[in-house]
Amino acid sequence: MIQAISGDGERVSATGIRAAEQAAMALDRLYAAYSKSPGEKPEKAAQTALDGMFSDIDDAKKFDAKQFASDMKAFRTALGK
Repeated sequence: MIQAISGDGERVSATGIRAAEQAAMALDRLYAAYSKSPGEKPEKAAQTALDGMFSDIDDAKKFDAKQFASDMKAFRTALGK
């Protein structure tokens, strides 16, 4: 699920801020569970990218779809997926 959501950043961000909010929240919860599974550990770069996504959706008037898509791509890259 993490791969599917994070790999679709351009389409999600083009849909608008509400879709971006849903994607960010889903990735946050999925990543929290994933990083606690046996043999995994939280990755600093992934958390930084998640923080960026939440910053991107903090103010609807300042939402930048390209930046959000870029942060989603950075998240996916940080996970090596």
